Amino acid sequence: MSRNRLGPANEGVTSGGIGLSSLAVLTAVRESWEERLASVRDECQYLEGALSKVAKEMGETDTAVKDSFDTAKTGERR
Repeated sequence: MSRNRLGPANEGVTSGGIGLSSLAVLTAVRESWEERLASVRDECQYLEGALSKVAKEMGETDTAVKDSFDTAKTGERR
């Protein structure tokens, strides 16, 4: 969402800033932020998948441990 706002927030700056040396710097900063935000988005997407996988594995491990204790309490063998 924030990355999508950078472009519209800078509309008109180019035409209104003709002749200003800071315009090139402002453009470079905006592009840098767009790249950073894209990297953050990509990292969050990776982490979402990785953390979901870990949560699933931990849940399965917890269930297996609980089942082994339940089996030991009842004296059953597997």
